[in-house]
Amino acid sequence: MGRAVILNSRQSLRPHGGEEWIRRTVEAVALVKQQGNSLSVSEGTKPWEIVLTLASDSNIPINLYCHESDKSLSSDKIIVQFGIDNENLSLHPVKSDYKSFPNNRDRAIVNDAGIIIPVSIRPGGNLEELIDNARESGKNVIEDFRVTYKIPKSNAKTKIDKSRINPEIDTLLKDHIIHWTKTPNGPWPDETLYDYYHAILKSQQQYPRTAFETLKNILRNKIIFTSVKHYRAAYPAVAFSETSPSEAADLMKWRARFREMTFEPYGIAIPIDVAENLKISRAIYGEPEVYELLSPKNRPFFQPVSAKSWWLPEKEWRHIGNFNLDEVDNDRIVAIAMTPEESTKLASEVGIRVVSYYE
Repeated sequence: MGRAVILNSRQSLRPHGGEEWIRRTVEAVALVKQQGNSLSVSEGTKPWEIVLTLASDSNIPINLYCHESDKSLSSDKIIVQFGIDNENLSLHPVKSDYKSFPNNRDRAIVNDAGIIIPVSIRPGGNLEELIDNARESGKNVIEDFRVTYKIPKSNAKTKIDKSRINPEIDTLLKDHIIHWTKTPNGPWPDETLYDYYHAILKSQQQYPRTAFETLKNILRNKIIFTSVKHYRAAYPAVAFSETSPSEAADLMKWRARFREMTFEPYGIAIPIDVAENLKISRAIYGEPEVYELLSPKNRPFFQPVSAKSWWLPEKEWRHIGNFNLDEVDNDRIVAIAMTPEESTKLASEVGIRVVSYYE
């Protein structure tokens, strides 16, 4: 059995199955399977994890390269998240500091592999140099699947057109709080990486985890999962906002640090009186040192503010723990979609009222 590696440079943040590098990667994995070889891979980036997903589907033996300090975590993640049989998994720890790990890992993978399959390689990059060196050393470099490298999109901003905001939406949602959704760069909280990448592979011309699809997933499963991304780890919460929908447009911003929007014009609104009965409470804003003065009961609702994180305009309410929509009668829930067309489509799929953010 030979050891093969399928190489892709960094790709778009939110890919879809219609992208040429993905289609050719699928074909390259099929060749590895046909020839009875194993695949050398890593994890943590979309190109590597798409190969992992395809290898899991094809039951191809996996050589997993990981940082030496993360070998147990990486092994558990691959087995659980990608459904790879432990007997099909061989660990190859790479000794490296974390900053240099990506380059050292790539070098180790290419050096150990006998079959190199480039797909989408950035000209002048580290991978191109490794491939050239492998060819010069006499390794089998298969060029049948190579495509022209395309520079990944730098961001995925949603531009809000305030002139199109539905003039009735503030009145329609008066005395409501809203859980706004956004397009995630990874899987939903209730899905594995295997399912996430399968959705990408099956998609055609659009990333399958848009804010609209995220909203539909919440309504299908009747649960809003907590986040610890911007909260204290001990108090994972579901956030709602009392800010009116039209004013919320000013808060829908691209956050370069996280490579995502704060939120987008898709959401779920519930009346304030219902929220209060379901232990959803207003956030407590203050300087960081205020936290220590709060009672244990109030600490989960604390949100620090500073010049760099001024969240008061959001008028946040917070539910500690996952929020089950089954606790709210359908006639008290209102969904928000961005366009009238999306609102009509969503209304035909769910048994609740849907309003459009744009007129």
